[in-house]
Amino acid sequence: MEMKIIFLYNKIKTGGEDISNSHWYGMPEMRSLGVDASFVEIEQYFPLFLCKFLRKIISIHWIHLLVFPKILKSDVVITSTAYGTSFVCALFGLSKPRWIIIDFNLAREFSIRKGLKLFALKKTVKFVDGIVTISEEEKKLMKNLFPNKINKNPAKEFLG
Repeated sequence: MEMKIIFLYNKIKTGGEDISNSHWYGMPEMRSLGVDASFVEIEQYFPLFLCKFLRKIISIHWIHLLVFPKILKSDVVITSTAYGTSFVCALFGLSKPRWIIIDFNLAREFSIRKGLKLFALKKTVKFVDGIVTISEEEKKLMKNLFPNKINKNPAKEFLG
């Protein structure tokens, strides 16, 4: 059975097939290698007027909970923002899907969050299977916080 990878983005991609490949964060490359890679967002399942309203009142960290059943059908989730959705998986101890975070500035999040938000972020990051950092500086900072989550070649280790 082919592995199914879902990307969760923080900006609307539906109808944006002409967006440059760099904004898809590896999804086209995975497809070209024969991987079943796609993205899931609320705009694919709900009317656009409702999605616009929901995106105004629900944080980018939690918006993907509205398509949670679709996410659960995947083997791997790759995201930079769906911390709330992965936190729910962590709370329930779900082993599938596996989660990979694309880290743009996660170390900063740890420095500014306090209380329950910090607890939730720590639980989420401890739960995920891997973190892909986009800079060497961020990689160093995150290695100090979560040494077993940072990997030089996460595709090889996590995707087989």
